[in-house]
Amino acid sequence: ETLVFIFYGGKLSNDQIQSIRLQEEELTEFAFKPIEDCLKLLGPSMSKRLPTCLNAIEQNTTVLLQLD
Repeated sequence: ETLVFIFYGGKLSNDQIQSIRLQEEELTEFAFKPIEDCLKLLGPSMSKRLPTCLNAIEQNTTVLLQLD
């Protein structure tokens, strides 16, 4: 079993994006991708959750998802 939390941290400014520094021992790159590309990169379970999470952000609300 897995317990997953997804938090929305807001939008980053250009200055914040420019100041991102990766921990080289763990990460080699980061990217901002369109939602359609993200869905292809995620596993099946998370791909099912993401659209509902994005809708919750638009509606300024929270959701509890229980997916099999």
